[in-house]
Formats: sequence, C-alpha cells, structure tokens
Amino acid sequence: MRGELFWVDRWRSSSAYGLSMEARGLYRELLSLAWISGGKLPTSDPAKLRRMVGADADEWERSWPMVEPYWQPDASGSLENKVQAEIYSESLRRSASHAERGRLGAAKRWPSHGAANSPAIAQPSDSHPVATAQVMPSVSGSGSVSVSVSRDTHARARDDVLVMDLITAWDTTCPFSRTSAVPPKSLLAQCRAALARDGLLVWEERFRVVAASPFLSGRNDRGWCATLFWTLGPKNAAKIDGGCYSQRQMTISTRLTAADLLADVQEGA
Repeated sequence: MRGELFWVDRWRSSSAYGLSMEARGLYRELLSLAWISGGKLPTSDPAKLRRMVGADADEWERSWPMVEPYWQPDASGSLENKVQAEIYSESLRRSASHAERGRLGAAKRWPSHGAANSPAIAQPSDSHPVATAQVMPSVSGSGSVSVSVSRDTHARARDDVLVMDLITAWDTTCPFSRTSAVPPKSLLAQCRAALARDGLLVWEERFRVVAASPFLSGRNDRGWCATLFWTLGPKNAAKIDGGCYSQRQMTISTRLTAADLLADVQEGA
C-alpha cells in the first residue's frame, strides 16, 4: 500500500516527537519504509536499514539508539511499530470494505451487467494469475459488511512489497540513477521477472557491484550510467556476476573493450 496514512496530531503528541530533529527524521524515514513494505520493516539488520533510508554511518550511530526502542520484533522476526501496524491493518480492512461496497453498489445499480461481469471480476487473468483481489462479503443482520481477503490477494500484496523493496534497494545503493516517483509498468514487470529468477539479497549484492563500477555509475567518457531496468536484464546481470564491469576487469581485459560494453548498453537487455 503506497498511500501512507500519518496522523499528525498523534505524532506531535507522541514521545518520539521529543527526539532530536535528526532522530525524528530517521524515525519518519523508517515509518515510510515500513509502510511500503507491508506494515513492517523489510529487514531487522541495522546495516541494511541504514542503507535503505540513506543515512551515513555517523547519522545512524547518533540516531538509531534513540529510535530502536520504537520498533519491536514480530512473530517472523521482522521489526514493526505497534501503532503503525494497527493503522496499516485497519487501512487494509477499510480498503477491502470500500472495494466490496463499490462492487455491491454497482451490481445493484446495473443488475443486468452483474452476471456478465462477475466471472471477469472474480477470476484472475491468465497473464496475472494473482492480480485480482477476491473479497468474500458477509452481511450481518444490521446491514454491516465484513470482508476477508483471499490468499491470492495476499500473494499479490507480498509480491508488490518485494518489488518496492527491490526499487528501494536500488535507489538507496545507486542514487546516481534513481527510479521515477511513479515507476512505469515496464519496470514493474521487469522487477517481478527479476525476483522470480533471483532473491532480493542477490540483487542487492549486484546493485553494490554497479555502484562500485566506474563505468556503470557514470564515470565514463559518455556520462552514461546503468539504470535499474538495464541492470535487471538477464544478460547484463550475468555479465555483472562475471566481473565484466569491475575496474580491474575493464583495465586488463582483452575480451571486452569499451566499445563492446557500450554495445551492451545499447542492447539494454
């Protein structure tokens, strides 16, 4: 869920608001990271969290000890903020409830279309087998509607969280080539395909290789730098793993010239 709910009155009256400005900034960054990661931080590793929020070592050393008490491990070992976890769960419930009310209202307003549209609404598409939320309503005697979200919906939400984790890891590790605020559909599809091939930790390591490479990070005579879309391409990932873009390899290699590498860039896959 990308639209973060943030209660300003609750924030300004909380104990965290009494932290230093630097610590408050870190706390807010972590809250935003947790929100786009499914209501909890994507990792409990402080070193990874520091990179994800873009803090340098000194900033983290000063602020993390003050912010850490506001995060507790959940049953899976991930870190969550209890207040935010409650707000996130309530947001999911309301979102599903509103979607179901809209569907029921549309069926009531246009009853002749209900039967024809029901299969398309209820069944995932062939190209996106888990993309469609299936919401099961339960109407009580008072007329209130409670909903439960199917496993397909949770699977899709989990996939979306992993995609956002991948994009966040790239933007944090390779700030010279950040993704746009609203990633295009082609990039999201490339992210899903990449995560189907390799796990997030593998990609994070590749991103560090990209950041350390003078050529891929834009320190070349053409000013070109690798993008996330380019890096996720299977051929380019294989060359990154093979050390083709490391400083030493580009200096001594007789197999790959600068022209060869730029040809790879233009190929883009």
